[in-house]
Amino acid sequence: MAIRRFNIDPLTKLLQQGYTLLTPNNRSVDGILREYANLLQSQPKAASAWPRPAVYAIDIYIQQIWQLAAAQGISHFNEVQLLNRFNEQEIWNQIVRESLDQYPLLDTEEAANSVARSYQFFKQWDVESAGNIGRFKNVTDFQAFLSWSMQFESRCKSKNLASLTNASKIIADNIAKLKPLLPTKIALINFNQAPPLYELLFEALSSVSEISWPKQDAKEQKLSELLLNTSSKHANY
Repeated sequence: MAIRRFNIDPLTKLLQQGYTLLTPNNRSVDGILREYANLLQSQPKAASAWPRPAVYAIDIYIQQIWQLAAAQGISHFNEVQLLNRFNEQEIWNQIVRESLDQYPLLDTEEAANSVARSYQFFKQWDVESAGNIGRFKNVTDFQAFLSWSMQFESRCKSKNLASLTNASKIIADNIAKLKPLLPTKIALINFNQAPPLYELLFEALSSVSEISWPKQDAKEQKLSELLLNTSSKHANY
């Protein structure tokens, strides 16, 4: 008999009601799919196979929507290529390598990885609009980060590319065009502390789809994340 590591019943009800579930990351998706499989296998006369439930990590879902919109010739999406993480990282690598004369580094690849993560954080949490970054602008590391970020955005613009970090805002700005492609019901799972950029996307989605955003208190959130991650790890053994 399969061991149930968390109560998936509330999520199962959402799926039965036709909701598409979005989560912050693939670990949560893996945990949910694992428990969903355990639930079905525990039923009398359990089937040996079943359709995959509509559960996706938010970044994966953004890519899917973008690709579908591009395939259907929806303006902007069919004109701008969405970078995957690998191609995006390669641009960061090139930018950092080309600046070695100005910013000598021992490990350019690790520096590029760090800059890419910082850029994602900077954009998702809308740090620039917070108004308190002025005091860091004379710090050499921050100057380097701003320079690399400007070069990254310039290269993307010149080559009609969009980073996954910026894709959610582009989707939010063009949400009306995408309505026919979106599910009528979306549930946001474990987004208790969503960054402002995701909140902007969720607000846009709510204008074209029914949104369920079940929130937990901090203690429940940590427990849920722990159980999902544990379930996901056990799936790999």
